Amino acid sequence: MRIIYCVDLFRDYIFKKEVFFMVENFGFEIESVNLSNLIRKSKKLKSLPETITDAGIYLSDFKKLQKIIEKRISEILFKKNLIASDYFLCSIYIANLISETVKNPPKSWYSIDYIFEIKDEDDYLPWKRAGDVCFLICSVFVGRSNRRIMRTDDYVAMGRSFYSNYYRKGNKEIGYMMSNKYMPMMHITREALKKPF
Repeated sequence: MRIIYCVDLFRDYIFKKEVFFMVENFGFEIESVNLSNLIRKSKKLKSLPETITDAGIYLSDFKKLQKIIEKRISEILFKKNLIASDYFLCSIYIANLISETVKNPPKSWYSIDYIFEIKDEDDYLPWKRAGDVCFLICSVFVGRSNRRIMRTDDYVAMGRSFYSNYYRKGNKEIGYMMSNKYMPMMHITREALKKPF
């Protein structure tokens, strides 16, 4: 019994260390650092209105839009029993990405343009922007994904690669999570955005 208790303590310690490292290297600030807090935060989102019109959101109210998107994604995560910190952190990132895109659309919808912006080996933000554009095309603007010779599968492969490079170059954990959870989060985001706002 004592050995199991020690193993549990060690696992909790490692988990807290990993989560602290993950949040420290996330790329933007979040308040919650453990799975319990992330679940509590997601459950609190249930009290939010379902649509923009119910919430009385005006075009400049991007934080409420972000919360509604985060709520919808969280509900799908609970419904599919995908209860893990990486899924919830990805949902926060995606909700932020979509609301930022509504506020400031990308300079270019060609992900390769961001790669040409790389000035030196330590420059990691173009990798993030390229990954973001690919993810947006695959999950939000699906109609763009089959234009010309590019297919959705091509954007998925490029997006995963760009997020992986973002993680390797910038040591940002969200790049690792988005690379690994790209496909499920793409489908979850599509499902979350099916209902009109």
